[in-house]
Amino acid sequence: MSAKYQSGFTLLEVLLASFILFSTIVATSLVYRGAALSSSKAEQALSVSVAAHSIQRIVTDEFRQLKDKSQPSGEGRYGEVTYSWRAEETHKGTRIGELDGSTPTREYALWRIDLTISKGRMTKQFHYSEISW
Repeated sequence: MSAKYQSGFTLLEVLLASFILFSTIVATSLVYRGAALSSSKAEQALSVSVAAHSIQRIVTDEFRQLKDKSQPSGEGRYGEVTYSWRAEETHKGTRIGELDGSTPTREYALWRIDLTISKGRMTKQFHYSEISW
């Protein structure tokens, strides 16, 4: 057979085309996997951030209802989110009442609340202040 009657691809051309095709598929799947992981992390972060305001109210209520404030702390669950909190007294003072006796003298304390909220592997920490008297 002479060379003018032969047609088709050589083995080298087929191997090169296969290599390019599979490289493209692998690169595309890695990009897709990265986007899926990023989306999952963003969903968890959004969940934690949205729940933070409601959990802060719950923690404030729990803190205000404590009878013994020597070591104030607690934990709980809010939907799919778990939380724990700890309070530390940062300042103590006295509010002096009016001389005419219309407003009594009161002692107050300023507390720093450390709130940790978790969902899956995502953990965020929040800090805010509370006052008690």
